[in-house]
Amino acid sequence: MSGSHWDRYREHWARLGPPLRPPPVVVRAYRRLLRGAMDRGAPERPEQALPSRELASRSEQASRAPRSAALVRPTLLYGVTPELAALRESLIALDGSAGMIEGVWQGDTEARSARHGDWLSPPFVPMTFGAALGDGALNVVPGSAARRVLLTQLERLLVPGGRAVFRVFVRPVAPETLAAVLETAAENQSFHAFKWRVAMALASEALGEVAVSRLYEVLRRAEVQGHLRCFDPEAVTTLAAYRGSSDVYGFPTESELAAELPRGLTARWLRVRGYELAERCPLWVICKAGA
Repeated sequence: MSGSHWDRYREHWARLGPPLRPPPVVVRAYRRLLRGAMDRGAPERPEQALPSRELASRSEQASRAPRSAALVRPTLLYGVTPELAALRESLIALDGSAGMIEGVWQGDTEARSARHGDWLSPPFVPMTFGAALGDGALNVVPGSAARRVLLTQLERLLVPGGRAVFRVFVRPVAPETLAAVLETAAENQSFHAFKWRVAMALASEALGEVAVSRLYEVLRRAEVQGHLRCFDPEAVTTLAAYRGSSDVYGFPTESELAAELPRGLTARWLRVRGYELAERCPLWVICKAGA
């Protein structure tokens, strides 16, 4: 078994959980941030917290207001994350894995569709999108050079005033050692959080990157040594997808990412608490200058 693991990862998708997949608290934050991009000047509060009378008033005001470019353009989704695909009525998902599109994408509609393509060379003309979303997208594009290309393409694709929101898995400035992570495995509630701690420890030893095949080998050895007995066996079976993978994950620090941002974009970090390892999974909110 060799090549990218993504085409077979779809078989394990239902067994994945936070922090690998976005929990409801994160999805709500995405929704709130998107509304802030589309409805300028409105308070960024959860939609369900708004009284029905206020919701009706705001809808009426929005219908009378001039429609900005960000509002009328579709949203770009990096990948096919189902939790994010449901956030926008008009959306195009771009994924490099035909298997993920076939196995995870919930199907095209008149306003939503998925396309097979390269994030570093997206098949869209400039200013196609009013907003963009990604969950872990910047981690599966390893290396600073590749991330810079993705961010430069993002700047090209967004309309002036457009916004992008990425959840990023960032390694801590003070890294853990692999030995320390293995010794404290039982402190994690889920295998997925433990796996990400292992991956970040390995990445800290190799300029922020880790080969997925290397991660597989280390975790398989940990399983043989009994470190994984404290986790749900069903979750541990997802490790099989990594065997023989040619992919590389990147786990940059927040400061490394900030240095890679093109001049035409500005960004800030948003912390979303409420799930395991949340402190290493902030939202990176990027805005393109303009109206």
